[in-house]
Amino acid sequence: MDTKFFELLKNGGVDAFNEWRKKYPNESVNFAESDFDRLPFNLDGLDGINLSGANLQGTIFKRMSLKRANFKDANLEKADFAESDLEEASFENANLQKANFVCTNLVETNFQGANIQGTFFNDSHFNTTKFDESQIPDFLKALFIELH
Repeated sequence: MDTKFFELLKNGGVDAFNEWRKKYPNESVNFAESDFDRLPFNLDGLDGINLSGANLQGTIFKRMSLKRANFKDANLEKADFAESDLEEASFENANLQKANFVCTNLVETNFQGANIQGTFFNDSHFNTTKFDESQIPDFLKALFIELH
């Protein structure tokens, strides 16, 4: 994990981080194994943050507000989003193998093209959540069949 990204978030918030991403779009972002739930500074949320293409493997985002966050093409294998608000977030083409979305708000969240093998979605809130037909988890297929 590179601490300069945490310093940027600590000192300037999401807006400063996103401005930096615009200025240096090819710079690698690495928050792997980070625990956003235990940061040594107060971070109200990461609404609208651009973490596209970032290495976030094993990162903990528990109970975070991440509305409209961009995780497109990110590596989020084994990431933990339990009890988070991910309304309108994008996980297009992201690696979400074994990620945890238990008790998470996934309203209008986009998972199209994402690898969701072994991902946990128990007790999450879905409404106009976007999946490719081939990747809809078995429990959602069963729910759809029962309702129709």
